[in-house]
Amino acid sequence: LLLEEVDIVERKMAVLRSRLTPLATETLTGEALCMAACCNLSESFETSASVDVAYSDAATGAKQIRLLGLSGTYVQMLTENTPNIRGLAQSFGMEYIPGPWMEAIQVSKGTSSVLNGYEAIAGQINVEYLKPQTQDPIALNAMISTETHAEVNASGGWDLNDKVSTGILFHTQNMSLELDHNHDGFLDMPKNTNINLLNRWYVKTGDYTGQFLVRGLYDRRQGGLTQEATQSAMLPYAIDLNTWRVDGFMKNGYVFDAETATSIGIIASASYHNQQNTYSTRQWNAAQTNAYLNAIFQTSFDDSATDLWDDHEHKLSAGLSVNYDQYNEQLSFLTNDPITTDLSHWEVTPGIFAEYTYTYQDKVTLLAGIREDYSSRYGFFTTPRMNLRY
Repeated sequence: LLLEEVDIVERKMAVLRSRLTPLATETLTGEALCMAACCNLSESFETSASVDVAYSDAATGAKQIRLLGLSGTYVQMLTENTPNIRGLAQSFGMEYIPGPWMEAIQVSKGTSSVLNGYEAIAGQINVEYLKPQTQDPIALNAMISTETHAEVNASGGWDLNDKVSTGILFHTQNMSLELDHNHDGFLDMPKNTNINLLNRWYVKTGDYTGQFLVRGLYDRRQGGLTQEATQSAMLPYAIDLNTWRVDGFMKNGYVFDAETATSIGIIASASYHNQQNTYSTRQWNAAQTNAYLNAIFQTSFDDSATDLWDDHEHKLSAGLSVNYDQYNEQLSFLTNDPITTDLSHWEVTPGIFAEYTYTYQDKVTLLAGIREDYSSRYGFFTTPRMNLRY
């Protein structure tokens, strides 16, 4: 009997766990995101036992993430390895990243690398957007639920030439139906309108690689009493949250020696987040301006005189970073005699860091890092990190 052909079919794993890196990291691939049927980042961890996301405020729809039992304050949220969801964006930031935009999510449990900052105590969560080089030229999808939650997503990526690629991601959603299933006069979830647009560019020429991304967002949430309850209430309670946000980053990398992986990378990002929030007779207006710069030098080396079999590898990463935050906040009580409290403040945090990685064959990996930062509000502080894999 002669066989004409043999088909070998393999299915990509939904969750990948590397046994070669010293960090306890799991990667949720596109298959895992499809299994979770997520509309945004906050709904993407249904298949992960390490991460839990729950509502922290049902009236506004705010959510809080927990990693290894610790709240989101101790978890560093990154997009494309750049600090993003922090400060004023922490309450709703995970909902600002639509599910169709994500290529993968990396979850690092426990103390991780010092390269991306000092904020990771319980771990890091990094989101990778779709890449212009690999995403479909045109992709569209739309949905509407029985509760009139409507959503439209559009994306596209194009190679302009052999060196330059660009991609566009668009998302909009609307939830305008008042839901009060327990008939207590309060909305079970806020009405929501969201518009989200992102554009990114990828440049690769010789030893230089550059990426540029900019995103604009508008989000409005309305909660509190239903219209029927408001008409009969002596003191109507309404919640109205309006958010405008613009952010972006620029990544530049240059390889000096490919054999020793000697390179330098410079990451710069900036964001402006503005919220105008009304909670019945209280009004909270807040704006955050953030600027971030991270420069990293990296090289690898070994002692060829004593390491004839090339079993050992040494890698060194070092650099400096600076983070700037400006908060303008006013809390007002809308009474006959209005009272306004100014909560504005600013903080700048420069720092230096170094990280060493030793690898013996594929059996042992030691990663040790340390960084020293200075906060204009809290002074000097040291962040040590060490991970060992056997």
